[in-house]
Amino acid sequence: MAFIESKNQFWTLPPDIRDLIPSDHICYLVESFVDEMDFSEFEIRYDGSGHPAYHPCIMCKILLQSMLDRVRSSRAIARSVRENVVYIYLAENPQPDFRTISDFRKENKKLITELFKNTVKAAKDLGVIGLEQLSTDGSMVKASASKNNVVLEEVLRVIGEYVKNELKKSIEIDKVEDEHFGNCRGYDQLNESEKHKVKAVVAKYIKQVNKDKSDTRKKEIEDIIKEAVDEFEKDSIEKVSLTDHESRFMKNKKGTFDLTYNTQITVDHKLGIIVANEICQDRTDTYQLKSQIELVEGNCGLLKEGTKICADNGCYSGNNIHFLNQKKLDPYIPEHEEATKTSTESVDDIRFVQYNEENDEFICPENQKLKFVYEGYDKERKSNFKYNEENDEFICPENQKLRFVYEGYDKERKNTDFTKVLNAENVSLV
Repeated sequence: MAFIESKNQFWTLPPDIRDLIPSDHICYLVESFVDEMDFSEFEIRYDGSGHPAYHPCIMCKILLQSMLDRVRSSRAIARSVRENVVYIYLAENPQPDFRTISDFRKENKKLITELFKNTVKAAKDLGVIGLEQLSTDGSMVKASASKNNVVLEEVLRVIGEYVKNELKKSIEIDKVEDEHFGNCRGYDQLNESEKHKVKAVVAKYIKQVNKDKSDTRKKEIEDIIKEAVDEFEKDSIEKVSLTDHESRFMKNKKGTFDLTYNTQITVDHKLGIIVANEICQDRTDTYQLKSQIELVEGNCGLLKEGTKICADNGCYSGNNIHFLNQKKLDPYIPEHEEATKTSTESVDDIRFVQYNEENDEFICPENQKLKFVYEGYDKERKSNFKYNEENDEFICPENQKLRFVYEGYDKERKNTDFTKVLNAENVSLV
């Protein structure tokens, strides 16, 4: 059998790179989409003498494609520009390094926002956004910051005084003692734990300054301290992170507190396209519904009367309902009491059921057997249980939902609101 020869094959002429990319690849959509954007502001900014810069059109194509590929690392993007034919095609042969990509992304946040707006506008023009029903929800995203690197305001101000007046090169880390903070206001008022925190942070900064060859690290540290102090003035917080000063302590699903951001998105129901997004520092979603609706209207135009707005009970408040009613929108937001109802409270029609112990089955008033959907064994309680895994309920032949409740204590959830364990002794007949 003959094999296709693949080695030592040379092209007589260089191939067109588009021949290496499938004709239906999404990169062509990225290219046509970005080419329609207006970059005149950048052309004015970079007009004049100096080293030529990469055109923002190229950078946007690279970043947009990386978003579609879920690649966030600037180093990974730079590697793709060198090795991936799709990125080579979009970059039009130039190869920006990771620092250029990272700086462009940080310095042009407004451009990235405009890129998203243009995406939503294009989707609307194509008719894939209906704007008849919108759903808003938030999610806590853990920040890349350690809980051990947070300080109180009093501690931070002492560190700031030391960095500004005393931090110099050639200071030995192991000789940071109390007397070195004699000129720092507020140091004497700190307790021993807070003084230890000051010394630990200062020792870390001294090490960084001693390693620095260009004497710029001290200025960077001063900027970090200043930005962190500003966070106390912007928000009523007790501690701030020196790693990521904009993050906030928020309660996660596990019940613990982490340095986190609150991310909000609004999705159109027609095809599930995101029409608004935002990252905030609020601990709850209550104040974000209005902001999301305003962002949607900024991206898509005014919402028509009667548009359905869906959200969970975290967005339920009098101000939000009043705001939606003023705009003549149709809110679907459960009250807090309604969302936390127990299983027994959610039963609309109460009916009596008989249990046949011999056949291990339930009989509804119409003398019809009720089918069990799921069967298993509970190791902790050493008993059999049967239930509808999806809805935690039985369905009788009349299509009537019958819910059974077992009252006890769940160690994992640490509550008594569960309805999974069923047997002859503990079934509540409804």
